[in-house]
Amino acid sequence: RVLTRDTRRAESVITGAKIKEDWKLPDERAIIILIDADKGNVLRFNVGKEVAKLLPDQFFGELQGRFGNKYAVQAEGEDGVVQEAVAVVEKCLKRGGCSVVPGIGEDQYKATLACSAVGGFVFGFTVLTALNELRG
Repeated sequence: RVLTRDTRRAESVITGAKIKEDWKLPDERAIIILIDADKGNVLRFNVGKEVAKLLPDQFFGELQGRFGNKYAVQAEGEDGVVQEAVAVVEKCLKRGGCSVVPGIGEDQYKATLACSAVGGFVFGFTVLTALNELRG
């Protein structure tokens, strides 16, 4: 089931209590996606305990950051970012869960790995240099 609620239109305002009553929530297997157009990041998620076992808080934080930001909303629109978020959640549930949001490209993965390695090298070198100066 999909429920839409636009708080900018008076006729679509439904109380949280009414939603819980009509949909028999809280449901341990439910995922509620909230759109708050007045916020910088428009997506918020409320998930049941069974869903959280398959898709942890880290997953939803990353999903929110990737699809709910103002740039994604400008490019795809509010409806578009919700559809993309739902598609990712559905894909992960079919896989049996995800710890991170899928979709990072191989190029981005390699660049991140390279930057992390170089950062570790620089940090390690800096610490060794500082220790040598203290000793010597």
